[in-house]
Amino acid sequence: MSSDNMADLNGNSRNEMFSTAQKTAIEELPVPKKLTFLAAGEFDTKTIKTNSDVWRYRYSGKSYGLYTNRTSCPYKNKLIKFISSQYVIDKLPNKMYNVANDIYHLFAWLEDHQQQFSKKNLIALLDRGEWSDFPSKNLQFYSIVFMLRTLSKHDFPSIGDDIEDSLVVIARPQNDSFLIYQETDNVISNDTLNLILNGLWAMSRSFDEGFLFETTHLMDASILGLEYVTGARPVQLDKLVASALKEDTKVKKEKLDVTL
Repeated sequence: MSSDNMADLNGNSRNEMFSTAQKTAIEELPVPKKLTFLAAGEFDTKTIKTNSDVWRYRYSGKSYGLYTNRTSCPYKNKLIKFISSQYVIDKLPNKMYNVANDIYHLFAWLEDHQQQFSKKNLIALLDRGEWSDFPSKNLQFYSIVFMLRTLSKHDFPSIGDDIEDSLVVIARPQNDSFLIYQETDNVISNDTLNLILNGLWAMSRSFDEGFLFETTHLMDASILGLEYVTGARPVQLDKLVASALKEDTKVKKEKLDVTL
């Protein structure tokens, strides 16, 4: 048997991106027949049908033509459709076109580097910062993270269902701009938010039952509460300095200045 025909224990051919198990899983991934843009405005596209290879729509004043058949590989095309549709379901359509392009660029990178589609390779790509070499740079990082989280929900072969432990230790792209507060892709995951909520409820019950908490515990709970309400990470909250807060109005009453 030649080396070109050899396969590893997971059923991956050394020259193939997807294993046999992954191809089967991709075929079974659910893609809705119709996508509804819940936040669509008056002049935006309200729905698109996913059975077409070209998704044409208008959103936020821009017209898009998302080609979901840009490769000759049906598994890549199906994965693009699945990830794109899930992005609209979980978030908003405004970045769906960019996310799809980022995944196409990821496929091309894996092929150029002869790497297989696996958690190990994708996490290493993120950890080494190689996403910065892609056209969309920071956005590429978050597109890969979203794809991994989405596939993890389906226990995708070679990705698994415990991706958060691997993602949480990876440094996020540096961004010193105030716009970091508006980065909707750099938020706490839903699974982590559920853990925070359960912990806060348990703490509340203990407090009602007379349990005494130290000041540091109350401070930690306050930070967790802010994370739950805003979805922001502690590092994002840390960037919120006093100079970022602007005075709106000031009321003078009985010689007291009250800033609102």
